[in-house]
Amino acid sequence: MWYRVTIIVLACLLLAAHFLRFDHLLLTGVSLCLPLLLLGRNPITIRLLQGALTVAAIEWTISSWSLVQQRLALGQDYIRLSIIMASVIAFTLLAVKFSGDLTKRFKTNQKE
Repeated sequence: MWYRVTIIVLACLLLAAHFLRFDHLLLTGVSLCLPLLLLGRNPITIRLLQGALTVAAIEWTISSWSLVQQRLALGQDYIRLSIIMASVIAFTLLAVKFSGDLTKRFKTNQKE
C-alpha cells in the first residue's frame, strides 16, 4: 500500500511544480495539500482526491496539446516532448487508479 500512496503524493507534487512554473500560487498550494486528504481515510475524501487527480490528467492533456502546437508552429522537434508528456499523463492516471483502490480498501476497513 505504501507504493500507492507514494505515487499519489508524487503526482500531486508534479502537478504543484507545473502550477508553480506558471506562478499560480493558489493552485500550487492546493496541489501540495491534496495528499493530506489521504490522512482522513474516508472514502469521500479519497473520491475528492481521485477527482482532483482526474482533473490534473485533463490539465496535463491540455498543456501537452498546447506545447506540441507551439513546437509545431516553430518547426521544432515535438516527439520527445510528446513522449514525456504522455508519460506524465499515464503516471497521473495511475495515481487515479491507485486512489480508487484505496477507496475500496478504506470501505472494507470501515465495515469490519
